[in-house]
Amino acid sequence: MVSRYISLPLAGLKESAGFLQHMLASPLYANSELGRPWEVIRSVSDEMVDELVRGCVQDMEIRGVVDEMFRSETT
Repeated sequence: MVSRYISLPLAGLKESAGFLQHMLASPLYANSELGRPWEVIRSVSDEMVDELVRGCVQDMEIRGVVDEMFRSETT
């Protein structure tokens, strides 16, 4: 039973070592020209969120105009 609990951390260490080897061999992580991939992903996701927020704000502004027109037509 004790060996089961010891093998779990060892499996995690093996997985971490395997990922480290993958990072060292991968051009995405090893190429200094690309920079850090997580920074590229963060930048792209920030732009996407900004675009979505701008679109929502525009929709809300139009919604107010539509609501006002509706109220003026129905009263």
